[in-house]
Amino acid sequence: MFSGEVFFALYVIAGAYKSIIPLQEKIDLTLLFMIISFAIAIKRLIKEPILNKGQIKVIFLYGIFYFILIFSLFYTPSEIYAKDKITKMFFLVGWNVLGTLILLKSDKSILRFLITILIISLIMSINIFFEFLKTGTMDFIEIESTNYLSYSRLAATSMITILCYFFLKSKNYISSIFSFLLLLFMSFACLVSGARSTFITLILCLLVIFIILIKLNYSVKKLKLNKKYFILITVLVVVLIYLFNLGYFDLIKMRLEAISTEGKDTPRYVLADAAKEMWMKKPIMGWGLGSYTIVTTGDDKVDYPHNIILELLSENGIIGLIPFLIICFLSVKNCLMALKKCNLDAFNMQLTVTILLIFWISMIAFSSLEAARLMHIFLVLGIMSPYRKMPASNEYILKSDKQLMKE
Repeated sequence: MFSGEVFFALYVIAGAYKSIIPLQEKIDLTLLFMIISFAIAIKRLIKEPILNKGQIKVIFLYGIFYFILIFSLFYTPSEIYAKDKITKMFFLVGWNVLGTLILLKSDKSILRFLITILIISLIMSINIFFEFLKTGTMDFIEIESTNYLSYSRLAATSMITILCYFFLKSKNYISSIFSFLLLLFMSFACLVSGARSTFITLILCLLVIFIILIKLNYSVKKLKLNKKYFILITVLVVVLIYLFNLGYFDLIKMRLEAISTEGKDTPRYVLADAAKEMWMKKPIMGWGLGSYTIVTTGDDKVDYPHNIILELLSENGIIGLIPFLIICFLSVKNCLMALKKCNLDAFNMQLTVTILLIFWISMIAFSSLEAARLMHIFLVLGIMSPYRKMPASNEYILKSDKQLMKE
């Protein structure tokens, strides 16, 4: 039960849930689960010390990216934030990348990882739900010191897993209804939390799912979809609309309406404009790692423009942005290529990884480089998609020329 994938997941998302655990004041759960997952990874690496082409590509690309970040330390005006940022990038994000390469090498291992996230986000959803019932508030609902954005992104990750893997793969009414109820409950908890960026991105991901299915020429028979799925999806939408009309989602409604009325004097616009001005002055190499706050405010503290593209452009310039964009492009390309060529048994997991990758790449516009740690995991999984161990099957979705010749 407590495998390397489970401890790795508990390490990656510890920042979101550890505030509700009493032990967190005495034990650093992030460090604890990092050490345990690292030890298990080393053990596995000793047993299988061979690197495939996908792993080499990931190490090479992230190696270039890290080299640029480290080199910028020589000219950054920051000392405190720069040290803090490179430490987090080196140890936290670095272990996210390497841990994914070692621990998440097969569909089974990825499933264990995602189920762990699902269980944690479900527990947090229950807390959110009871907090909502207790207070009846329409304000941002948080659990202890866990903010609404951290929770909503975890919930969205779990909802995509439920829909793409469990819901689409279910073969009977009981599992279908159970998946539907989980989706409904987590959708409600996510919406009352008030995270509009997560909500908008989830809607886009739902559209991408259907576009992918249409583009790959999936028939209803091949996907084993029948009327029950379309009925349950319709019911989900109807129930959410009903709850929306009752006023349960007034907060997110207000925040969505505010998008069109927000002026350029809002904090997010101010932060973004400051990053743009920094980049315009030093477009090639930027001001150096962690320089954003000290250049814009004069204070050497942790802050960022809440947009990874602008963060990289302002601190590391074009030379810092290019390798990151290459990683993103290659990840999406490999994911879609693997989705097109995978067999029927591997389809649901590959679809899940693809949609989660798209979701977390979308979070680039709302996060920071070291905070979006799940994004790095799915970027690596995307690049590794064609090289991952998948269930063996001769029944392919779209047959290649070699497969047709064999027949």
